[in-house]
Amino acid sequence: MLSGAGFERPLPFVYLAAAAQMAAGLALVAGRLVRPAAYGLIAYVAVVNWYLHPFWVLEGEAASMQFQLFTKNLGIMAGLLAVAGAHHDKRQD
Repeated sequence: MLSGAGFERPLPFVYLAAAAQMAAGLALVAGRLVRPAAYGLIAYVAVVNWYLHPFWVLEGEAASMQFQLFTKNLGIMAGLLAVAGAHHDKRQD
């Protein structure tokens, strides 16, 4: 997918993305650094949306599919924002 988006050497980005997703996901599951992890994932998904789902430059079925993926990712971002907002940090009491 990254090659199709114009990345000449996508493999380093794939490894970086996998590591970031694993670290942030584990932080969310463990309940540690929840807000930074959620905000980091929001930023990651925003970048993915911009570069990998550019429905605005496509037409027809391709635009429809990319729009669906784009809006799905907006829902993920909204969920992450809710997690960040709902997280209560006991150290701030």
